[in-house]
Amino acid sequence: MITPDKIQRGKYWYFPKPKTDISTTYLQEEPISQEKFYCEYHPMGHAIFDHSWYKDIPIVGKMGTIEGYHMVNRIALPIQQMALEIIVPHLLGNHTELRDNTIGENKSSVLAWYREFWDEKNLDTARYKLVYDSMAVGDAAILFYKDGNTLKWKLLSFLQGKDEIYPRYDKYGELSEFARFYSLPGDNGKSISYCDIIDKTSYNTYVSGDKEWELLESTQHGFRTIPVVYHRRRDGAYHSSVQGNIDETEKSISRLSEDNRTKAKSRYNLKTKNPNNIQTVNMGLSDLIITETDGDLKLIPGADISTQFKYEYEMQMETIYNKLGIVFVKSKSSGDMPVGSMKLLFYPTERVCRNLKEEYNDTIDKINDIFKQGLMMEYPEKAFELKDFRVNASIKTFTPQDDQSYNSMIGQLKSYGVLSTQTASENTTISANDEFKRIKDETLEENSLRPTII
Repeated sequence: MITPDKIQRGKYWYFPKPKTDISTTYLQEEPISQEKFYCEYHPMGHAIFDHSWYKDIPIVGKMGTIEGYHMVNRIALPIQQMALEIIVPHLLGNHTELRDNTIGENKSSVLAWYREFWDEKNLDTARYKLVYDSMAVGDAAILFYKDGNTLKWKLLSFLQGKDEIYPRYDKYGELSEFARFYSLPGDNGKSISYCDIIDKTSYNTYVSGDKEWELLESTQHGFRTIPVVYHRRRDGAYHSSVQGNIDETEKSISRLSEDNRTKAKSRYNLKTKNPNNIQTVNMGLSDLIITETDGDLKLIPGADISTQFKYEYEMQMETIYNKLGIVFVKSKSSGDMPVGSMKLLFYPTERVCRNLKEEYNDTIDKINDIFKQGLMMEYPEKAFELKDFRVNASIKTFTPQDDQSYNSMIGQLKSYGVLSTQTASENTTISANDEFKRIKDETLEENSLRPTII
């Protein structure tokens, strides 16, 4: 088993970059750290607050020397957060779709209580956190463990607790070991560094000593596989493809704000024969223009300079919103729109979610697999039924719709013979997890109470 000192720390995503030398023929890539994704996600970490990237205005004295700096306006837009707050609920707004692929009878009865345990363990919350955090900072993981005999899970991500997580794979691409570096406060208030290394049989916790890592604890986890679901996004954070557009948009808006503050205001023009004798103490004037001639005090209206940024701003924002699948509804409420119209309106979001569904479906099913293992350990009386139980978990994306119209459509399709009772009961917005079982039970009860005609 690998030890903490053997793990090369530091995590990067590699993006193509322009060639600096025309004679260079090979692909050049720029390493992007997870810390950068983290700063991009939080508005206060944006490049607009980097004084070397967006500089303050120097104040030049009479001798040509810089006597100080004028602090310019800096405006950050929470586009990265806004995108996730819109896209992730669309992607995961419905419950996880659990499909019973078991061959045989009584499939639905096992599936019903399996869904109940799934909800009891808040597995939909687990998948939401995993997807959200990995889209924010590039990767995340769900760790399953037993508290006594109770199955629990924990989210591991750089976004939440500055967790450094490192997977290792075998030659078949299967997870063989998983490491997590983290810190916890000690008795003296100082942080203590830990490292958890999980393999196919055990949890191993190391603590950072004076000179080297020391094994603190080793326990058997009881799972047949490593109880970790890890997801790393190939393209980095969700916003990475438009991060340059966001940076430039924030710079444009900041410049506009600064121009509005310093130029788009009235100025006073004072005409006098003795400009050197003029003192402006506590006059409350923003800018004073002194002209060496006879005259009076004249107010000069400020210029409207807002339109010069309008085209650039709209072009940048359109690019950002289209790529991220952000849609703003400015019309009537969703209840006033047919189902088809709503789907068309949210097509950019649907397009993005369709690709994300393909990316995350396998990860969601891995959560399902490890959950099933843990369920068999927590409830050994269910192990026999679960042994041959074949269940698949997948994402069912959410589209805003009028529930009344949608449920009516499901009912009509059922009456036309296009949908079965089971499919109809599973797809209405008001049905319970075991709705089809309830329908069968009610039918059996009604038949038993029906008088027999001889």
